[in-house]
Amino acid sequence: MSNETRQPAGVPVGGQFATTIRGESGVQLAASIPATALDDELADLTDDAQAEYEQAFEYAQDCEEDADQASVIGSRQEKDMTLALEAGAKTALELADRRRTALALATNPAAGRPDYADYANPRTVAEVRKAVKDAKAGKVHGILLRHEATSKLDGRLEIAGPKDGTPLYVDICSGFSPLRVTSGTVVVNARSTMGNGIDVGPDATVVVIADPGRKVSTTVEGGVAVVVGADEAHGLQFHRGPSGHLDVVNQDQMRKAHKLTD
Repeated sequence: MSNETRQPAGVPVGGQFATTIRGESGVQLAASIPATALDDELADLTDDAQAEYEQAFEYAQDCEEDADQASVIGSRQEKDMTLALEAGAKTALELADRRRTALALATNPAAGRPDYADYANPRTVAEVRKAVKDAKAGKVHGILLRHEATSKLDGRLEIAGPKDGTPLYVDICSGFSPLRVTSGTVVVNARSTMGNGIDVGPDATVVVIADPGRKVSTTVEGGVAVVVGADEAHGLQFHRGPSGHLDVVNQDQMRKAHKLTD
């Protein structure tokens, strides 16, 4: 007689990954997009992100050279101007690099995912807060969030990825526990039937994977996010403010997104 070990319902075992579109303010996820179309879309976005990074890199180098030259022979006004341009170029380069990171994770989101046994599986609010603290410190690389542990949380749950840049995987398995990702790199598997809300702060790089039929709403405020919608996934994705970047993986909605910006 053998003992069979079973994983509880809601445990991550693979993923639903599709392609992407450029998400602007008010973009809505559409449904039933073939996996091949989504894969092609992700590839196109990845190429676009690489080109954007290369342009940002060249511009940052030019700004650095101008700033170095102005520091030697420029006037005070020229020095201030070139330093400001250099700072802006470095910020743009960082965002372009973070977008490449997010799209790479969206293309192969299971590559760095911890085994189920390595996920923190909190059962109380206190355990949730400890898991979040341990994740920021790099002691935990996966967290399961269930209704029983999050129902008594007051407001959004703030989460930060490990400081060393290692991705943190967060699976919203049940209930409604809106997240605010403040920093680090985080992959959110949006699985709850009660809805999934994710805010992305300026220092955060986030990939959101929407399970089939789930409602997912994402708000990007200065950060970088890629949202991947599976069959029948729906919800609104917002990009607020002049900085940051949002890609929504969904071929049909790409056309609608562009119309919103015309």
